Amino acid sequence: MNNRLKKSFFLQKGAIALILTLVILTVLLIVALSMADLTLKEIKMSKSVKESLLAYQSADSGIEYALYKIKNGATDLAGLGLVAGEECSGASTKWFDVGNSKYCLEPTIDASGITAVESTGKFRKTRRAVMISFD
Repeated sequence: MNNRLKKSFFLQKGAIALILTLVILTVLLIVALSMADLTLKEIKMSKSVKESLLAYQSADSGIEYALYKIKNGATDLAGLGLVAGEECSGASTKWFDVGNSKYCLEPTIDASGITAVESTGKFRKTRRAVMISFD
């Protein structure tokens, strides 16, 4: 009888250890899955920031191009290499390539010449715009 009690005690001890192990593994699995989910979200966010930055840099390149052309005497659309009627949202727009990204220029012109330029940069599906105006 005493031997039977010892066996029963060890069987219960083994069952408790098994249940405790399963609980610990479940908690570790939940922590690991949470960390993996967080990591994937961070990767997506950094990709979005990268695309936004590349689009902005393309728009900035367009502004630099426009400033260069204006400094060298451009006073109209032709001087900037553009055609009348083109807008950055239009399908027939002239987009200038900058590596893997593009930019489009939309100048504001009055009787005194170019008064402002908006440059829209595009990288994949992300667009960013930069605008300058002259006094």
